[in-house]
Amino acid sequence: MVNEVKATIGIRVTETGTILFATDFLNSANNFLRLLSEVDIALPPNFARSAEWSIRELWRYSPAVLVVEPILRKGQFDNRRAIVDTVMEGVSVLKERDNRPRYFSDQALASARELVSVLGEQVHKVEIFTPDTNIICTEAIAANIRKILHPGREILGSTEGYIESLNSHGGFEFVLYEPIFNSRIECQLEPSLKPDDIFRLRKEAYTLYEKKVRISGLLRTNRKGEVRSARVSTIDELRAEPKFSDVKAISGIFDITGGLEASEYIGRMRDA
Repeated sequence: MVNEVKATIGIRVTETGTILFATDFLNSANNFLRLLSEVDIALPPNFARSAEWSIRELWRYSPAVLVVEPILRKGQFDNRRAIVDTVMEGVSVLKERDNRPRYFSDQALASARELVSVLGEQVHKVEIFTPDTNIICTEAIAANIRKILHPGREILGSTEGYIESLNSHGGFEFVLYEPIFNSRIECQLEPSLKPDDIFRLRKEAYTLYEKKVRISGLLRTNRKGEVRSARVSTIDELRAEPKFSDVKAISGIFDITGGLEASEYIGRMRDA
């Protein structure tokens, strides 16, 4: 028997008039569920892909309401609360600024953008809510997502970070975490590479998971010049090499004796 978890989440669609159009509500509900699933997939591997979604409440009049509850898959880690919290936190961030929320892939961002695309003459309001929180989705979400997804420019180059969030769902992707600026770069393998090279890079990415690497390829930046995504051609492990090969290499760097032998230097100090 699955333990009860307070992790329900819902969407509410309010029509401008008295008629509820099926297309408006079903499109919103579909993008809402896609957003939940994409965030589930992008969570760290020990949390990822753990939930199925069941209907907890369905109200077909305007405002139309769909409330869903995550159901834990057998043998999987309980990530139900993590999915709901991450989605609510991410949508809240997207309302305020054009920063990619944690664990929001391009697919998740596209779903969030489509979620507010129904707003207009027929749809007055779209809300996402939990028992504790309610977020009114506005057109600002779509505007900020466009700034994230549409790069400022594309350049050939390299960048460094730690591989995390490997994902083979719908193609191979991984996230490169850059700790200095606390940013995450979505990475895909360069599609023009030969199949053998793609297979080798996938194997390298798995082998170097959570290790520091340098990736090279086509980097895409946002309008602020921050690297947001990459098409990767090479992956190289970065190892911490010792600065000095032996003790002799250190000699003379910290010369506190002025070139004197230690015994002579101590003797002069004693005489003084």
